[in-house]
Amino acid sequence: MTSRFGYDCQVRILREQLLAYSPLLTQRRGHVSEYPVVASGQVSVHRIGILWTSGIPPEQILAEHFPHLSIAEVFAALSCFCANETLFRAVLNSEDTETERLATELALAAAPSA
Repeated sequence: MTSRFGYDCQVRILREQLLAYSPLLTQRRGHVSEYPVVASGQVSVHRIGILWTSGIPPEQILAEHFPHLSIAEVFAALSCFCANETLFRAVLNSEDTETERLATELALAAAPSA
């Protein structure tokens, strides 16, 4: 289980490494996770990466899912995703774990006392 500190470090690393990939990418400001996104469309790098890992080619991702992006933006996102896939997955696993923990706390707090 990753601690909140570990999660924050992972997200910070993603943000720092993002700058090395492309001016086409940025981070989503004001969003809780501040994941890397395509600057022009606010589509997360992770969403594009997951589509690609599920077998959808970049051209199809562009045509069917994000036609408002350019092919260069899709490839910039894939470059960032591929170079940091382990880190992306670790951050998402941390978020899932935290969500489950909070749901359990909420359920326990809402349960009637015996």
